[in-house]
Amino acid sequence: MMEKKNIVINNSLEFEKLNDYLLKGDYSSITDFFLTIKNKSLLTNFLFYFFNFLVKKNETTNLVEYYLDWFLKLSIINLKHAAAINFNLSEKASRNERVNFLKKGLDFTKKRLIDEGHIKNFELNFFIIDNYPPSLVKVEKKGNTLNIFHNLSGKKNFNSETRNTINLMSVSVPILVCSQINNSMATIYFELSDYGEFENTATFSSANEKSVLIPDYRFVNRSAYKEILLELKKINKFTFSDAIWAGSINSIDRFIFVKNNINNKNLKLNITKVLKEYDFSYKINNRIPFLEQFKYLIQIDIDGIGNAYDSCFLKLVSGFPVLKLQSSRNFRQWYYDDLKNLDNLYFFDNKNNNFQTVFNNCQKEWEKSFINKKKENFLTKMTLENELKLAAHRVMRISNKSPN
Repeated sequence: MMEKKNIVINNSLEFEKLNDYLLKGDYSSITDFFLTIKNKSLLTNFLFYFFNFLVKKNETTNLVEYYLDWFLKLSIINLKHAAAINFNLSEKASRNERVNFLKKGLDFTKKRLIDEGHIKNFELNFFIIDNYPPSLVKVEKKGNTLNIFHNLSGKKNFNSETRNTINLMSVSVPILVCSQINNSMATIYFELSDYGEFENTATFSSANEKSVLIPDYRFVNRSAYKEILLELKKINKFTFSDAIWAGSINSIDRFIFVKNNINNKNLKLNITKVLKEYDFSYKINNRIPFLEQFKYLIQIDIDGIGNAYDSCFLKLVSGFPVLKLQSSRNFRQWYYDDLKNLDNLYFFDNKNNNFQTVFNNCQKEWEKSFINKKKENFLTKMTLENELKLAAHRVMRISNKSPN
């Protein structure tokens, strides 16, 4: 799912033009304006800004859907973008509006999976139900038919919990996994949040030993990160002297780490947010673009209340040394069991407060033989096809069981 975020647009003249059209309600000129933007990254930011503006103005769901359709026809966006757009509809939106919006998004997802050749000879049916937790999706496989039961909370207020159900990019993962199952009949529950609370469910990340881990939706919908892996290979300028950790203080593990190392001269901290329960005074910064964090050779990874999905994976696959805090909850993703095979991974823990010792040892090792040590590892060899097949094999052991 596309995360809700504060969007910073550096091209001030273009932004002023867009903002002027929005304030005047001149949406037709905005369409022409978008067609002139050739920079894909800038266009993505403008599109986010445009749709967030519509939602904040409490514009109708029909208007949002109209512009999604229109932008698709003009090739301003493609089906993959349309499926990814995850708008936070107004709390004033009726349940029917929310259901219609979700069905529209699911239809985009279905078209994308078919157009990109991920599913063949399958009939997809979507059903909206209310009778289990909002983060769960049930998939029934009957021969070549996949029935997807997606929950939408019946509550009047469209709160944060309900928003998790409008996770259009996440829905595609259960479909793809179940399409790999050879059995003629199976029922499987998937948890689309990043908490992994329930037993007998397939989920992207979890601290529950009885959940089954599958590749997260970012790995799946970005084709195993093929494009960003090419960018990571180009990085060859960095500093050995410091390590970097960037993120929000949203878990006890992160809180203790920052508190212990707030004055560490070898550590570049970039705190983007602090939850209220972790009362902590620190300068809040804007997010650093992910690739820019590789100005520092040594990367730090700490699981939060949930998981950042791609963050740890891409740090490890870069070949750069990664200092990973051992999770106090045994939080993990689908590939964590194989991390012992990586020679660029170093563990430290809050209990012994041994970050500095691990950092020093890591720094000495890599300064001596960086060229020889930075190499491809098993993560770079992961393919979407193989990981989906392995995930399908794993989830079969919980098929036909109810979550609890």
